[in-house]
Amino acid sequence: MNLSISVFTNISQLKQIESCHILRLFGYYLILLWIIGTILNGSLLYTLIRNNILRQLSTNILIGGLLLGDFIGAFFEIPFPALSLIYCRWIFTYIGCVFEAIITYFVGCSNMYMLCLISIDRYSIMTRSFQEPSGIIQRTYTSIGCVYILSLFWTIMPLLGWSSYDYEIRNRRRWFTTKLNQSSVRRRLLIERRVLHTISFVIGGFLIAWTPYAILVVIRAFFDANHISSIMDTIPALFAKTSFIWNPLILIVRNGNFRQYTPFITSKHRSQSSK
Repeated sequence: MNLSISVFTNISQLKQIESCHILRLFGYYLILLWIIGTILNGSLLYTLIRNNILRQLSTNILIGGLLLGDFIGAFFEIPFPALSLIYCRWIFTYIGCVFEAIITYFVGCSNMYMLCLISIDRYSIMTRSFQEPSGIIQRTYTSIGCVYILSLFWTIMPLLGWSSYDYEIRNRRRWFTTKLNQSSVRRRLLIERRVLHTISFVIGGFLIAWTPYAILVVIRAFFDANHISSIMDTIPALFAKTSFIWNPLILIVRNGNFRQYTPFITSKHRSQSSK
């Protein structure tokens, strides 16, 4: 079973139907993703770490765990296929292939588990009169740690002989009573609805980024993939890497707290107000 999401091992050894110039365009596209993903995820993580008020909500902490995975993926994984596409061949040997596959698989698993935790967190808050149970913050950090440990477990299993990492080559296969006044409840409902929409966008972005690749994997596993060109075989894997930038973009647009404390946004507002 091939778990690696890598570019071709050596494009010159394949039937090079596509020009190397096209592959270089894909490489520059990944370089752009690397820059945007690293800056956006890094900035939002820095914002979350520096502002304690943001870490008083379990949802924000879980989102931070999601951003951490995206930062790791963007910063450490994207350069491998990007540079290889620019050089039109895999330049990092088999060890580089395994390292890239480990990062990709770890980030993919942790993001799926983190989205499950966020869904459970939103259900828990919506059904418990919007009051976070005592000790929820500590349990949230513990849950994130368990997610990363579980993801790491599945990531290292191929290194221990359960499947393997290899080059990816074509044709390898309750309502409540409350003392709060009605306006406060209405305001909280509005906030929770907006948070729900934001989480829906985050999940939607994940599905949009990974669905094409999932379809391609199903075609490879159950159908004859000989009719799929090499370029069409590569595009879904490259498009899946946009998942590293969807989350920070969605949070900047949809989450007022993150916009208020994000460095490059607050500095822009200050400069405009000074004028």
